[in-house]
Amino acid sequence: APWLARALLARGGGRLWRTARRRAMLKELSESAAAIGRVAEACAAAGGSPDGEGGVVFDIAAGRGLTSMLLAYALPKLRIVMVDIDDKMDLSHLAEVLEDGRVRYFRLSVFTEAFEQLVANEAAAATWSCTVGTHLCGSLSPRPGAA
Repeated sequence: APWLARALLARGGGRLWRTARRRAMLKELSESAAAIGRVAEACAAAGGSPDGEGGVVFDIAAGRGLTSMLLAYALPKLRIVMVDIDDKMDLSHLAEVLEDGRVRYFRLSVFTEAFEQLVANEAAAATWSCTVGTHLCGSLSPRPGAA
């Protein structure tokens, strides 16, 4: 995909690729690629434009924001709301997409009223919306039968 080269060369992005373990990065890239495909399908099903214009995606438990960053390049007019509770995350690899506003980061728990309000406000301003959660863990991804 032509957007992938832009993402790999993004200002600040080099740090992400240098510090990641190869196997973990390949896993995250494949998960993110699957999420991008599903978001593109949701956009098309909602009658959206191929560049994502008018849509908003909520990247829940976003971790380092790889899915958010790649979505920003794959669908450049899409608004991406990245949510994670981790206050120690280094997001310097997202410099370009955070500065130009394609991605906005919120440090929030999804179990709060503030999160509900954020989703309501952002979705109301969009013609279509969807949620991705490629890195859900703990109470966000309960397994049937798990104690």
